[in-house]
Amino acid sequence: MGCGPRDTVSAIETPIHLTLTAADGAQISATLYPARKAQHTSGVVLVHDKGGNAAQWSEFARRLQRSGIAAIAFDMRGHGASTSPEGEPASFRDFTPHDWLQAIYDIQAARNALPAHGIDPDNLAVMGAGMGANLSAHYAAQDETIQALVLVSPGLEYDGVTIRKAFEAYKFRPSLLVATEGDTYAASSAQTLKRHAATFCDLREYPGGTRGMDIIHSMASAREEITFWLESILLTPKYAPVEEEP
Repeated sequence: MGCGPRDTVSAIETPIHLTLTAADGAQISATLYPARKAQHTSGVVLVHDKGGNAAQWSEFARRLQRSGIAAIAFDMRGHGASTSPEGEPASFRDFTPHDWLQAIYDIQAARNALPAHGIDPDNLAVMGAGMGANLSAHYAAQDETIQALVLVSPGLEYDGVTIRKAFEAYKFRPSLLVATEGDTYAASSAQTLKRHAATFCDLREYPGGTRGMDIIHSMASAREEITFWLESILLTPKYAPVEEEP
């Protein structure tokens, strides 16, 4: 057998299945993608779109692992194997705006699971797509330990869940907005959010009409640029949050 470079897949850690308990009692099915052992490992919480699931993040999570960044993806309540606070399966199709906002507890549970696996609680990011982007903005605005926020195809309003006030409340930390030009609603929403950002905000627009998780799946250039952006923040030792101008 010839000698060659080590397979990069074999160099990353095996994903770990977790069952998390949200603050309101919902049981959340999650998958942790550990990074290679490092002293101050960073981590990203990945939040899928309406109708999606944790498995959709698998390829991107493994890409983060290869960069030395851990990731955790989960089935939001109303999706996949996760249950309601009553322990029953629930369907997102019946969700009210209040029900969607309760999923912020799911993001919190995923974030809280990371330190127990050696991930620095002060070096975390949240990334969401579609409805997951809107919910990620709401969560990051409330949790100052989140150092970076990536929103893929955000909408000013999805199913009654608005984003602008939450995004404006996200201060002192950088954000990245991602949309395609052909997805005119997400593109215009992202442009509006950038104009009203309270701190440094980077907007990346790509050609075509791909939306949400499909951007992550089918657009290699977008995946790589998002990964590089996260690396530039989470893997930079001297990174400090951007202060708001007086």
